[in-house]
Amino acid sequence: MKLEYLLVKVMMTAKDFSELIGFENLLGLLNYFPTSVKNKLCEMMLNFFVQNNKKLQDGFMIHSIFQVAKTLHDKIDSMTSDEELTRISIIISSIIRKIDFGRDLDKTLNVLTTARGLFINLDLVTETLIY
Repeated sequence: MKLEYLLVKVMMTAKDFSELIGFENLLGLLNYFPTSVKNKLCEMMLNFFVQNNKKLQDGFMIHSIFQVAKTLHDKIDSMTSDEELTRISIIISSIIRKIDFGRDLDKTLNVLTTARGLFINLDLVTETLIY
């Protein structure tokens, strides 16, 4: 519980998401939490990113964010409520809309193709990728 509190404090004091995701082994640290706590922390991290970042251009950052988002995606099953499914879909769709490589269409296409493979169970995310 103290470790969870520490991570929440770090999220609250970070100036931007790159500071948060820049912590070495942060993603590995999340694996030490029980699944319910891990999912809550992942959702908090992604919400922090969506609220505080305008563009997403760095390959490492995209990969890291997708890993966190994949954790949320993987918790979806037949028992997941429609409200939770919509909430997760909106968060991931918002992240995808922030990806901007400018005129480098090859990089953009590669990232969007990766996202399609990672988030296959979310219809709203699929729609975001298509349009």
